[in-house]
Amino acid sequence: GDVLLLEGDLGAGKTTLSQKIGAALGVKRNINSPTFNIIKSYNGDTLKFHHMDCYRLEESDEDLGFEEYFNDEAVTVIE
Repeated sequence: GDVLLLEGDLGAGKTTLSQKIGAALGVKRNINSPTFNIIKSYNGDTLKFHHMDCYRLEESDEDLGFEEYFNDEAVTVIE
């Protein structure tokens, strides 16, 4: 149920940190920036790993249903 918020300039290492977190959770797939997808989900050994890039949503009031990703069976990283 952990949610981590990452903020930094382009190239600061947010995605690299997300890749390391995913690997520590046992994600075997390649983790890359979800810039155009907004959300990418991966299966780890025991938990799901959700990686969100909300940069393009800064000024959006639209409800995208993010609540379903915040649960006890997942770790979520939001850039």
